Amino acid sequence: MMHRIPSTARVVAAFTMAVWFAVPAAKAGVAAVKVATDKADATYAVGEKIKFLVTYLEDGKPVAGENLTYTLAGDGMKGQKGTVVSTLDPQVTFCAAMVPALCNHNGILDQHGSGWPGLLQNTRKDGMNDPNVIKTAPYFDAVYFAPRVKAQTIVQVGFLDEIAIPTAQYAMYHNLTCKKEIVNSITAGHGVPPDAVSVVYRKVDEHVKAMKTGEGR
Repeated sequence: MMHRIPSTARVVAAFTMAVWFAVPAAKAGVAAVKVATDKADATYAVGEKIKFLVTYLEDGKPVAGENLTYTLAGDGMKGQKGTVVSTLDPQVTFCAAMVPALCNHNGILDQHGSGWPGLLQNTRKDGMNDPNVIKTAPYFDAVYFAPRVKAQTIVQVGFLDEIAIPTAQYAMYHNLTCKKEIVNSITAGHGVPPDAVSVVYRKVDEHVKAMKTGEGR
């Protein structure tokens, strides 16, 4: 699968999110999946395509001709990356974004909350009044990726999160036009409590099972 990175600076493809694979039942022994980028250092220039190499293994040996279904998820920056990858790759059928960061960067200009990292406030120069920063920020903002997500999505929000603040996460959630669901963790900060983890993982498992039986997208 090929992805084009929408950024204005050199980037590192650090897609450190959880990936669930629905793999065929191994005939014998242990089944596994190996994922790697086409560059050893996973570093790409602006506009350069990234190729992810997925290998299905049985007893440590590559097996050809098998179909794999996968789901992307993560929390914080990984949650935002899940949203981005779900936008860029139409093969993704489910996205789980837990306390996603990088939401609503320019919200502070309208006296709304901006999520981590507070891009405008924390630039080396005065980002609040720098038109280049303001113009560039949406390229890194999950709020703008969200309308293009086609995969079923579940978002988890901590209402006491002072890092990826909940209002910024909700700005992203409201822009999703896909089938979606949100898990509100009223007493949680920037983390995912066990009960929310259980809900999200259950939804992932349900989706993977539906895909395996042909009932999912």
